[in-house]
Amino acid sequence: MGQTNNNTRYSNIELLRFVLMLAIYIWHLVVHGLNYKMIGREPYGNNLELTFIICALLCPAVNTFMFISGWFGIRFKTKKLIMLGLLAFLCSVLTYAVSVQIGLVRFEPLVMIRHFIPISTSLWWFMTSYIMVYLFSPLINAGFEYLPRKQIDIVLIALTMIQVLSIISTANLGSTFFGLLYMYFLGRYMKTYRIIISRNKALILWSLSVGLLVVGQLVINHFAPRTIHLFRFLGYHNPLIILQAIGIFFFTWQLPRVHKPLFNTILTPTLCIYLITEQLPGLYKYQTNLLATRPIHGVLFFVGIILGSLLLGHILFAISTRLSDLITERK
Repeated sequence: MGQTNNNTRYSNIELLRFVLMLAIYIWHLVVHGLNYKMIGREPYGNNLELTFIICALLCPAVNTFMFISGWFGIRFKTKKLIMLGLLAFLCSVLTYAVSVQIGLVRFEPLVMIRHFIPISTSLWWFMTSYIMVYLFSPLINAGFEYLPRKQIDIVLIALTMIQVLSIISTANLGSTFFGLLYMYFLGRYMKTYRIIISRNKALILWSLSVGLLVVGQLVINHFAPRTIHLFRFLGYHNPLIILQAIGIFFFTWQLPRVHKPLFNTILTPTLCIYLITEQLPGLYKYQTNLLATRPIHGVLFFVGIILGSLLLGHILFAISTRLSDLITERK
């Protein structure tokens, strides 16, 4: 992710990926910490209009993250696949061990087994789905290389119809393997056929999408106040969220491109922010409560979590990379 065919990693894209990971963490604070996912089923005492705006700004992060992978293309490598699997394993086992040790959860054999095989048990829906896209990426890339555009167009239209039409039901195909596959395919399509949006048009696309997302939530809340439909409207299969992701990417892509190796190295384990924070029970509620009662401490805790995850991520990345090197060398 974030690479071109000549292996250049542009720092503005690496920074975007980092910002997206921060957005995902904050999104989880709203969804899980403030329990917005349960609106309509449990009382929600926070400012609803402000929540609408925050959600509209944050919810395209996952789609944008995956669109980046599609634009630059995943180059399948066995070593990288093994490294990702090892990284997931280390994050899973470590966070579970810490959670048990400090009393966040009770030790349970079946839960421990789940943490030992996190990809197969979908401990993180995103990581499992991303690995699946990674496995299919050689076939997708080959299809774009050898199939005529007409066939590719038909596939994209079919995928779009399946993705978008699912919004009228309770099925959320956005937060699944299909959702990530769709965004990867869309990114590959636009890159392959050089469909590029100017910075100004990307900004307009993003602004309109955000505005319509806010308006859509206001309309839903007017006719069905404080119901679960508000949260369901923010599913990643929502076409407004898909368009917003495209706008975010192209606005960043059209900025002057810089290449700062040290900066890129620092941000390499960005994914670990998600992998680590997602597996610490009670973290989101503790963070939101701290921000509400002691804002300064809450901000400092937020910064500490992000920096700590990055630092630990560097260690786990190094271990995973070294182990994958040893495994592939033996083969």
